[in-house]
Amino acid sequence: MTHRIVDIHPPDKPVAELFSQKMYRVEEYRKEELEMDEDEALIPVAHFHKAAHNVFGVPFLLKLRNGERLSKVKERIKALLEVSDKEFDKWKFAIVQTIQPFQYLSEENDEPLHLGQFLISRKGIIFPRMGMPWLGLDHINKNPKRTRYTFEKAIKIHN
Repeated sequence: MTHRIVDIHPPDKPVAELFSQKMYRVEEYRKEELEMDEDEALIPVAHFHKAAHNVFGVPFLLKLRNGERLSKVKERIKALLEVSDKEFDKWKFAIVQTIQPFQYLSEENDEPLHLGQFLISRKGIIFPRMGMPWLGLDHINKNPKRTRYTFEKAIKIHN
């Protein structure tokens, strides 16, 4: 499991058409994500620590308005993940592209984030692939380490 969003399937794609050799995570959209304007899209967000390959936790999609300030995005992420002020102050944010070095976003300048930084398609949904940009949350992984070969039991969907 990569702890990153690698692909997004359209809601009308039958489960039977999905490849069975992959692991899938099915997530329900939040209410605010159901309706989007022309200047909004869902972007992938993942946790990492110091290096783009050190990803952990559960990735998620976040609705981003083109030009939205980093401070507003941070407020929404903090509320969504229910992180304490003390812990959240230690987090850094970066636009990460696995195949290139990343740079942290400047919190002092309260940078605006643009959909073009995430290679958004015209329909407002990103189609992430390996090497495509994602919003990285750089912080220490506080969860206990698991062995490499520990897997959760898969959920089977029978039609």
